[in-house]
Amino acid sequence: SPSPAAPPAASSAAPPLESAATPASAPPPAAPLPASATLSSASPFAAPSPSAPPPASPSASPPPSHQTLRCHKRINSTNREKLQRLSEGDAEEVFHTGSPAGSPEKRTGLNSQSGVDSWRRWVQWRESQSSLGLPVSSPAVRLKTDVLQYSSSELNNGLCLFIKEVTRLRGHPHSPDSIFYLCLSIQQFLFENNRLENIFSDLTYQKFSSELTKILKHFRPSVSAPRAVHSRVEENFLWDCKQLGAYSPIVLLNTLLFFGCKYFGFTTVEQHRQLSFANVVRYTSIKQNGTKITYLCFYPPTPADQNQSDADGAPAKKRRLNVNSLRMKENTENLLRCPVRLYEFYLSKCSESIRRHGDLFYLQPDPCCVPSSPLWFSAMPLDDATIEAMIVRTRAVRLQQDE
Repeated sequence: SPSPAAPPAASSAAPPLESAATPASAPPPAAPLPASATLSSASPFAAPSPSAPPPASPSASPPPSHQTLRCHKRINSTNREKLQRLSEGDAEEVFHTGSPAGSPEKRTGLNSQSGVDSWRRWVQWRESQSSLGLPVSSPAVRLKTDVLQYSSSELNNGLCLFIKEVTRLRGHPHSPDSIFYLCLSIQQFLFENNRLENIFSDLTYQKFSSELTKILKHFRPSVSAPRAVHSRVEENFLWDCKQLGAYSPIVLLNTLLFFGCKYFGFTTVEQHRQLSFANVVRYTSIKQNGTKITYLCFYPPTPADQNQSDADGAPAKKRRLNVNSLRMKENTENLLRCPVRLYEFYLSKCSESIRRHGDLFYLQPDPCCVPSSPLWFSAMPLDDATIEAMIVRTRAVRLQQDE
C-alpha cells in the first residue's frame, strides 16, 4: 500500500498541554515498569508474574537478547486446558480462515489450537502428495504432526515449507493475514508447552522470519476508516504471545516501532528514521481539576530547532505543543502496555552518551548483555532490514482503537 510522504498531523482532539516539558532523555529514577513486566534475578528469562515484588532497580528487568525468552519461566500449562476444543466444522473453518465460523470479527483471544491443527493437516496432506514430487522426508525437514517433536532448526525449516504450501490444501487460498495468524497460534502453542523460543525474532528462525515477511508484503487489507485495517490478526494477539512488551531487547524495539506505526502513522523505514532521542520528548499536562496526563511527543527536526535551545539543552520549540507535533498518550489502565513507561524503560537500558545523539533512536541489541546488565543496547543503529520486517508485520495487524 502507498506510504504517506509525511507523518500525519496531531489530533485536534488531544487536550492542550499546560505544563513544561520533561525531556524523555532523562528518565525518572523510579523503575520504569511495574514488577509484572520485570524479571526475577533467580530466573534470567522468567515470565512476568503479576504478584512479583517491585524491582530494586531498573536493571532488574525483562530479558535482553535476540534469542528471546530462552530461559523464560515455565508458562502455566493450565492455560492450554482452558481452551475450548473446536468442533470439526469449526476447526476446518479456522484452518482456512484463522477464525471460527460465524464470528470472523469477534474473537476473545489467540487460539493456540488452530495453528497446530492446521500444521497437522498440512503434514498429512504433504505426505499424501508424493506423486507430485514433493520431498516427504528430507535431511533438512522430517515431517511430524507434532510441532513439539522438532528441534528449533528443524522447526525453522518446517515453518518455511508450511507457510508456502498451506495455501495449496484443498485448493482453498489463504490470505497473508491468515497465515500470520496461524504462525502466531503456533508460537502461542510453543509457549504454553514450555518451548520458549520466539519464532519471529530468534536468530535460529531467521529464514522463516524472512519468508514470512515476503508473504506479508503482499497483504492488501481493506480499510473502513483511517488506520482501521481489516485483518484476522488483532493487536491483542501480539501482546498475548509476547511479540509486544518488554520481554527482550528485540521485543522491546518491536514494541516501540509498533507504537510509532499506530500513533504516529509511520509506515516506512524513512519515517521511523526521523525519530531520535533528541526529538522524542515527554510532556506532562495538568488539567484544571489537577489530573495529570503524560504524553510522548515527536517533533520533526527543523533548522530553527537546532539554533533555539534553552539552559537545560532542550530545544525551545519543544517547550510547547504545536501543530507539527505527534503524540502518544500514556496508558494508565495497563502500565505493561503504556508507551510512556516502555519508552522510559528503553532509555534506562541505553547509555547516557547515546541518549544525547540527535540522530539515533532504534539501537542494535548488545549481543553480550545478560538480564542483569544495566545496558541492553549497543551504540549501533538497528539495520533497515529488521525495521522493515517489523513494519510489514505491524501493517498486517488490526489495531485496537484506544478510547
